[in-house]
Amino acid sequence: MIFLSILKIIGIVLACIVGFALLLVLLVLFAPIQYKIHSEGENADTIITGSVQWIFGLASVKFAYLNFTFGYKVKAAGIKILMGKFPDEKIEESELPEQLSQKPVDERMEKGTEEKKEELPEIEFINVEDDKKDSTENGKKEKEEELPFQKKLNSLKLKYEKAKAILESDVTKKAIKFIKIQIFNILNHIKPKNITGKLNFGLEDPANTAIIYGLIGSITEIISNNKLVVTPEFYQKGVNSDLSISGSIFIGYVVLCFLRLLLDKNVKRLFRAVRRIV
Repeated sequence: MIFLSILKIIGIVLACIVGFALLLVLLVLFAPIQYKIHSEGENADTIITGSVQWIFGLASVKFAYLNFTFGYKVKAAGIKILMGKFPDEKIEESELPEQLSQKPVDERMEKGTEEKKEELPEIEFINVEDDKKDSTENGKKEKEEELPFQKKLNSLKLKYEKAKAILESDVTKKAIKFIKIQIFNILNHIKPKNITGKLNFGLEDPANTAIIYGLIGSITEIISNNKLVVTPEFYQKGVNSDLSISGSIFIGYVVLCFLRLLLDKNVKRLFRAVRRIV
């Protein structure tokens, strides 16, 4: 009886461990990674902030960008792991690089003059007979190296012919088509789900402004909840934005797409053929 009770306790403990492990795997695969990005301001004064949360905020990342200053905060279970200064925080003079630190101009000039002082190179005398010997030896070496070079050239030609045959085969075409489908599925999954706000922009060339306006319009049409108002400025240069972007990513779906690629028979055959060439 004692032995059976011990086995029962061990079984319960193992079942708890396995259940906890399965719960972690399910959380990793099916807990959404939620991201948000917000842009507000005009030209160089535009500040970009964002956040990424995973497993219901158990792991989170926050970042901000303003005037070439990038700040970030990484937390796990509420504990700060990594942290960089945000743009709105003050930076001490000691933390600035030497190029930006305020030093007297005289000290910089003195350092520049010291660095420019260099010793003149010594003059070496050339012996004509040694040059003749070196030229004959180099000629012999070049003749000896012609044969291995020809072999390498022939091997490269064979590899090129094999690679061309692989690319033109039906298996490769089917594999590439399947890879494109999976990449499109992943991009369609990770794209933003919501985009709201306004964006006014203008470039120096009105033609470039029209091209960028068309690209933005074609991209925003893919987003399901699109409430972004884009206004091109053809006669004024600058950017004025007040927009928000949000979306979510499931790691399980991305892993599933990669598993489809690895298990596809045409993709396997393509990888085997490429390995033979390499």
